[in-house]
Parts: sequence; structure tokens; C-alpha cells
Amino acid sequence: MDESAALKLVLPPDIYRCTWKIPDSKGGVQELGGDIHLRADMPPRGQIYEEFPDVWEKGEGKTKSAGFPQEKIYPVLVCSLINGRAVTLLEARVSVFAPDRAMVFARCALAGSPHSEERGMRFNRAKIQIGNVDSLFGVAPTKSRSLPGVGGEVDFEGKWGVEPEPESSHWWEDGDASFGMAYDSSVTAADPYHFRMRFSPVVIVDLREEASFDELLERWLKPLQKVVSLALGKRREVTYFAVGTRRSEMRSKGWDSQYQVYGSGIKQEPFDSNQRDVMRNPSVMNWKTDSRSPLGVLRHWSKLREEHNPLIETYGTLLTAQMQHPRAKLLLLLQALEGLHGFENKDKEEEARVKHKSRRSAILDEMLSVTSLSSEDKKFLRRNFTNRPLVSLDARLRETFSSIPEGVMAKLASTSLMASLADDPREPKDKDPADILRLARNDLSHGNRGYPVQDLEEVAEILERAARAHLLRCLGGSEGAQARVINGENY
Repeated sequence: MDESAALKLVLPPDIYRCTWKIPDSKGGVQELGGDIHLRADMPPRGQIYEEFPDVWEKGEGKTKSAGFPQEKIYPVLVCSLINGRAVTLLEARVSVFAPDRAMVFARCALAGSPHSEERGMRFNRAKIQIGNVDSLFGVAPTKSRSLPGVGGEVDFEGKWGVEPEPESSHWWEDGDASFGMAYDSSVTAADPYHFRMRFSPVVIVDLREEASFDELLERWLKPLQKVVSLALGKRREVTYFAVGTRRSEMRSKGWDSQYQVYGSGIKQEPFDSNQRDVMRNPSVMNWKTDSRSPLGVLRHWSKLREEHNPLIETYGTLLTAQMQHPRAKLLLLLQALEGLHGFENKDKEEEARVKHKSRRSAILDEMLSVTSLSSEDKKFLRRNFTNRPLVSLDARLRETFSSIPEGVMAKLASTSLMASLADDPREPKDKDPADILRLARNDLSHGNRGYPVQDLEEVAEILERAARAHLLRCLGGSEGAQARVINGENY
């Protein structure tokens, strides 16, 4: 973690002494001493060191008894820290294993402002940082810099200067939300021997109506992480995530409440922008110049997900998944491309199915009326004369590759896997890469044959570029962006 980054953590990962506020059976709240462990990229956990309420059961006379461990479930559980901060746990589970000892586990923690019972866990603002997101901004935070140096020495007659770039902060808005790209900044100016400015790229989402924590996750954080990963062609991590409420109108700078989120998948590693990293991680999207706004892209992502677009549900999950074996990756990508073709051509294929079924009925009726087949043979014929026209994987792949900028088939044709199957006894049509992929897919799916890992990885990389190009197309990305994905080595 870069502790000097301009984007500051509300509470760094650590173990904090705290006072737990535990509801009891009488409608009150018991304050118990303990600690809370806020962990990067992991769910929070804590301990309670004082006697837990409601663990004892009354027996005869003055006796009481209890069995351990006992499990307590709390949708929301709060603890306060001695520094005035508070931590709110969501979906907390307390395991009481002795009268005065308990462990606390939770799905996630919101660290920062004290929890407001009146408002509930509803939010209208999120602040997000994802690895290399500044590559999508397209604009640096400074326009020019002046350095009064001559021949490697300081010219004390001159002046140092920095001109900010107003265009580096930009907002997009629709009726329900505002989406902003901006830079948090920090300046070290008190030391007369040392001066420094740093900038951390952040995304701000403001909502007109308050939303639940899960709505912020599903509609904003997760799609944004996938879109950034799609633009960069590599999995990018969430380095910072905060939710809360703003003080006034949308796009205002003030926060009324702010909670830094701890949980799985949130690295707690804010970073500063620098030109080297931006150049090493080029993006096929440029939010500043693209015709489609990032807000529009995220809205469309949610729409495709609600429509159960196969590319979103298969390749979309691969964007932020951990590394997969090339065999599994290749099969998933073929399934994604085949599913996308069927999804986008379902009306045409339904029309073809109706025509096929009608023709099938006519042919079968005529055949069975003039034949001396047994009743069993007639049943066999009806069962095995398919109700649907056959559409093979290779046909779907050819059409799928033709709807994005060319280059996929040529790249596939030059791979080792294609060369190894070109003279296969099953005779692929004209040594066509799409037909060879059909044979390889069948072998891998049915366990008929395996292939060298490096050969599968080579083909999977090309298919992933095709899937990226298609997802960009589905999201309204330009043909130029699609072509860069397919043919650009740096993308």
C-alpha cells in the first residue's frame, strides 16, 4: 500500500480496539469490549472479551445453564473505536464459545462515520478506484509544468510552476445518476527543501435516489471493474471503495457520511497516477473522446445482464476471474461466442425452425404413408428426424467472426493447433479454422483427445480478443476500438 498516495484510507488495515454494541432480548444494547480486524481483500472479523447477553437459560431455583458454542445472526452490527470512528458490519455472525468470549465474522465492513439508525443502510454516493483506471480517463491532471533549470542546475531567478488541467475532471449525467472522473490531490508544501504534488484517479457515482449497498455493488462497482478490465485486456483489482451520503446536490464535494468498505475483492491499495503506468497499460476506451459516455456503457452493461446476454454471463465473468487452465478457458470462450450468435440471431433461427418443422412433418407423413416400416421403426424415424435445423459450431463461428473487424481467422490459421489438425482423418472443410475448432471443441468436451497446453493457450488468446471485440461492439464501442483489440499487440 502506498501510504503517501493522494487518496487516503479512512482506516488503514489493522486491528483496532473497539466497543461492540450488541442488541439484547429486552430491546436494549449492551456495550462490550473487544477488537475488530479490518483486513485487505478479506472479510472482517473481531473478538468480544466481555460476557455476552442472553447466553444463559434459567433452571430450577437460582441455577442457570448454557451450551456452547452459540450462534447469533445480525443483519447489521456496529462497533465504535476510541478515535471516534465506527465500523458497521453487514451480515454479521457471532460465535459465542464461552460466556465471555466470542468471535465475530461478517460479509463486509463499512468503516468511518457512525451509523445512523434513522437513515438506515442507504446511500447516494460511491467513490471507486480500480487499477489503471486513469488509462481510460484520457486526460492528465496537469496541463504544463515549468522548471527553472539551466544545464542541470537550478536557476534561482526563475520560478517553478504547475498549470492544472480543468478538463481532467468531467461528469456525465442522466435523469437518475451522475458519473464523474476526477483526481484526488495532495501537496507537500510546508518543507522549504521539498515540494511534491500527487494525484490519485477516482470515479464518483452520485445517485438521485438512495440505494442499498448491494445495489451499489451490482449496478456500479462490479460492472465498472469489468469495463475497466475489458478496456485494458487484463484483470484489474478494486483498490478503493467507499460509500456514503453527500451533503447537498449531486456532484457536490462534501460528504455527509462516508464509509470505507472492507471485504473480499477490495485491495485497500490506493495508488497515484504516473505517466509510465498509463503508457504501459493502454486502453481501447477513452472516456474523454469516445462518443459513448462511461455512464451510458454501464447502463447498457446492466441492460445486457438483465437480458441474459450469453457474452455477459460467460465471458463477462472471465474478465475478473482468476487465471484458468487453457482448456477450460478455450471451451468457455467458444461457448460464449456460440451463445452470442444464437442470442443475436434467435428471431431468424426461430423462423427457420418453424419452416423446418413444417417441411419435416410433410416429408415424414409422405414417407410413412408409402413405407412398410414397422411401428417401432416409424417411432425411431420420428424421434431422430430433428425438429430443428442443424446449425454447427463452425457455421456460427464464421458468422460471428465476420461481424467484427477482420483478422481473427487469419490469426487462428497460423496457430500450432490448426496445423496439428489440418490433416485430421475427419477431414475439416478446406482446412478451415472454424471447422478445426469444431473438431477440437468436440474432442475436449467429450474427452476424446487432449492437446498441448501451449497450443490451447495460443488459440484461447485469439478467441479472447474476438470475445473482447464483440463485447465492445455490444456496448457501443467503435470499430476502431474493436480493430485495436484484435490486431493491436499492446491492447
